[in-house]
Amino acid sequence: MVVSNPLPHSPRPLYEEEPPFVSSLRRVLLAVSVVREDIQYYQGMNLLAGWLLIVMMDEEKAFWTLAALLQYSFPEQYFDTTLSGVRVDEVRERRRCDP
Repeated sequence: MVVSNPLPHSPRPLYEEEPPFVSSLRRVLLAVSVVREDIQYYQGMNLLAGWLLIVMMDEEKAFWTLAALLQYSFPEQYFDTTLSGVRVDEVRERRRCDP
């Protein structure tokens, strides 16, 4: 019996291992979520972590830099479950951009 690929336009077969960069990115994000239990994950964190991995080319340095950015560049509870800090910034930026 032949089973068709559920994603026929998939760029790679489903059974392949993920590329090393993706594995590094996954480990950095997982480590940050363990260290900063209050944050877990927010949209776009993968872009920042990925950029750090590309620039630094070192998983541990990327992790510590991301952890420091999240701790020292954003106010406490910025990324809480309500995203209250993000919402305040969004309103502030909209007001700044409105003519």
